[in-house]
Amino acid sequence: MAIKYGYRSHEAFTRAFTKETGFSPQQVRIKNRQYYFEKANIMDKFFQIQDEKLLTKYPEIRVMKELEPLSVASYCYVGRNQEINAWSVMNKWLKKTGLIQKIRGMRFFGFNNPSPTEEGQQEYGYEVWATIESNTRIEDPAIKRKKLPAGLYAICHFEGNPENLPYTWMRMSEWIQESAYVYGDHQWLEEHLDFNEDMNNFCSFDLYLPIKPKTDPGDAS
Repeated sequence: MAIKYGYRSHEAFTRAFTKETGFSPQQVRIKNRQYYFEKANIMDKFFQIQDEKLLTKYPEIRVMKELEPLSVASYCYVGRNQEINAWSVMNKWLKKTGLIQKIRGMRFFGFNNPSPTEEGQQEYGYEVWATIESNTRIEDPAIKRKKLPAGLYAICHFEGNPENLPYTWMRMSEWIQESAYVYGDHQWLEEHLDFNEDMNNFCSFDLYLPIKPKTDPGDAS
């Protein structure tokens, strides 16, 4: 059980359990004691408390306390069918290095780079990121190592046809106009969720809108 729940040893689990409950696991088992752990609110842990009126109007949008810094492998494709081609290259690299075996523990982000400058433009860039360990070796010259700094984000989940993503971004743009935040200077992101090993199922996303409080020094709004 200790290993199953992330402890390195039985002793480490026993110390943590005893500190929390006041009893050792053996005492609980022998005396058939019952201990009720306080219910944890995951939303409170990761997200900030929001204005109730705004939350009622935009129930799908949450403000994350802060996205932690991440080490990522990066690849940028410029041309047509940007996302498919960019993720295809990243997928081949992950398979070649064997990192694809860790796909369930990885996170995947993407964003336009450079963004289209005209409506209907077919050729532009899309950059993709896959989280990696800080000591992961990158020998392919096409794949770059980058560091995603910590940042404050508003997050909205999306499922369905990716062609409808612009509507969700529009909702987030409307939300920020009524919120206590303004646009931040860090990177806009689309996190791709539930990727399979071929990384070609584009149907589930978390959209990350970079924000900062309106009270920041130098904010004119």
